[in-house]
Amino acid sequence: MCSPSACTRGSAVAGPAMELPSAALRSANFRLQGSGQGSVSPQAYLAELPSLVAKITARTIAVKATTMPLAGVEQIWPRAEVPGERTVLVP
Repeated sequence: MCSPSACTRGSAVAGPAMELPSAALRSANFRLQGSGQGSVSPQAYLAELPSLVAKITARTIAVKATTMPLAGVEQIWPRAEVPGERTVLVP
């Protein structure tokens, strides 16, 4: 992926808008990368996955998940997501 000093990632989990000071763009090798589907190759995603799972398991990354029954997917699918939370369908 990229080093923290060279890259900033933004996503809807952080909120609908992002403020970026102009000083961050001056005299810097600055890279802004989205986190939507397609912004990272499948190979890069799979390479990062074990580390991400380890951090979630160790609780160093907070994940707010709301579980919902898979049987109710048709009712759940059109709902708007709560910012900062993810719906997880369970059997």
